[in-house]
Formats: sequence, C-alpha cells, structure tokens
Amino acid sequence: MRGYTHLNKGVAKGAVQRKSKIRCGEVMSQTVEIPAEFLEEIAEYQFPPSVQDRITTLMDKITEDQLSEDELKELQALVELSESVAIIKGRAKLLLRQTR
Repeated sequence: MRGYTHLNKGVAKGAVQRKSKIRCGEVMSQTVEIPAEFLEEIAEYQFPPSVQDRITTLMDKITEDQLSEDELKELQALVELSESVAIIKGRAKLLLRQTR
C-alpha cells in the first residue's frame, strides 16, 4: 500500500492505492479524502483514563506474578489494541506532515 497526501482547502486528500484481489484477478484503486482536523484527532488519540488505569493495574499484577489467566488474555488483547492504535496514529501523523 502506498499513500500520499495533499492539503486542499482545509482537507487532507489522502490518495491511497488499495489493491484488492477480485475473482478475475483485477486490481481496484481507491482515493479517500479526510479533513485535516480528523487526522489531527487520530494522531493525538489517547485511550480513556479508565483503560489506561486498567492496563497499569494489569501490568502491576503481572510484575507481582498475580495475574489470572483471564487477566493475561485481557492484557494481551489490550496490548494488541494499543499496537494497532499506535500504527494508525503514526500513519495519521505521516499524512499530516506531508500536507504541510
């Protein structure tokens, strides 16, 4: 996937080539326009305090070796979610830099 962005009248125009396999083997391209303000919100997103507190609690419990199996699964899911959000935030920041 390759992306580039242009700023046009307050709108960040992210032209992202998405290659989707179609039954016949054809390739499909798509362009998406996103307001710059939306990209800024994505780039600055933080988990709500309750989620941050839960992650901290689970991390403390794992350090003290008091984490149940269910809590370990919860922590793993939160870590995976956090990694995905970090990638999305990074992409939003990159698009914003390219518009300035």
